[in-house]
Amino acid sequence: MRQIYARHLDQVHRFLEERGCFTTMTVNYAEVVGRPFVEAKKLAEFLHRPLDVEGMAAAVDPRLYRNRSA
Repeated sequence: MRQIYARHLDQVHRFLEERGCFTTMTVNYAEVVGRPFVEAKKLAEFLHRPLDVEGMAAAVDPRLYRNRSA
C-alpha cells in the first residue's frame, strides 16, 4: 500500500507541475503542529486572503500528533 500511495503522490505532483494553471503549496504536518501560527500565516499569504490566522493556529491540537520523537 505504501508503494501504491507513493506512486499516486508522484503522479499527482507531476500532473500539477505540468499544468501552469495550478500553484501549489506544500504543508509539512510536523511544522504545522510545531509552529501553527507561522504556518497559518504562510497559508494566508499563499492564498492572498485575509484569513483568521490566529483562529487557524488555535485549532491545531499538538496532542493529536502521534509521531513525536524525543
